[in-house]
Amino acid sequence: MTTRAAVVPIAGELHLGTVADWEGRVETAAARSGAVVLDLTGLEFIDSAGVHGLFRMLATASSQGTRIALVCPKERPARRLLETLSLDVIVPLHETVPLACASTEAAPRDG
Repeated sequence: MTTRAAVVPIAGELHLGTVADWEGRVETAAARSGAVVLDLTGLEFIDSAGVHGLFRMLATASSQGTRIALVCPKERPARRLLETLSLDVIVPLHETVPLACASTEAAPRDG
């Protein structure tokens, strides 16, 4: 049986003042679905607290056996940062939400 991925759009700013809210949204989505797609297409700004929070969100989802993928098109400002941090080695980066959703359906679930 295929579990439809929960898509969580993370838009605007991801920083110390917003990261807890985004983490809560991702946690809620992970509890509802075995797969989560974080859509960073609308992300305009991310600081070090946001980066740390993003890594924490990914680690929490992974430890719970939740399949996860990120959407961050190449032309978006955050893409270069995510590639510089080698985040694309940890979790797949996709150009579109449908591609990311398809990747979570094809991936085996850990745990």
